[in-house]
Amino acid sequence: MNWNLSNKQRLGLLSTITILFVLVYTVYVSGVFATYKAYEDQIHTVSERVARLQGFVEAGPLIEAQTHEAERFMHGLVYPRTVDDLNIAAQLQQKVRAAFQAVEGDILGVQIMPTQLLGGFEQVRVHIRAELDIEGLETLLKRLEEESPKIWIESLAVQPMGANRLGNRLTVQIRFVSLRWVP
Repeated sequence: MNWNLSNKQRLGLLSTITILFVLVYTVYVSGVFATYKAYEDQIHTVSERVARLQGFVEAGPLIEAQTHEAERFMHGLVYPRTVDDLNIAAQLQQKVRAAFQAVEGDILGVQIMPTQLLGGFEQVRVHIRAELDIEGLETLLKRLEEESPKIWIESLAVQPMGANRLGNRLTVQIRFVSLRWVP
């Protein structure tokens, strides 16, 4: 093989090598630039996240205070998860009995119903059949509205007493519900 090249051939070979070198360098530089742009975009995204986290850190005491306030409000509405459903049913029955006695109502029957799940809560229900007058029913409902944790009425059936009774007595069937927060 003869490596004796003329000047034109050497110049052509040198030009080709230079062009290839420039192309390889251009591809390398464009790859480095693309990587730089990708890192720059990630830095921008991370800096936004850091700013949000700093905002959370600064708002931490306010968030914690609001969380405690919401929990306090929730405990005024529902029983905590630490109280079992039988204890809640007993408390519900005691509260309702006391309210009926305060309005001179006669309880004819009490039935603790099976609990039911409702979202993140468990419904504890007590069904009561009783006799009382119209004013007593109104007072009973107002009184139970003020209870804490809340006592809701799931169903209410009212029937007037027979004609042989005196006054405006009613027979009522009421299903009361209290909620327990379940994990």
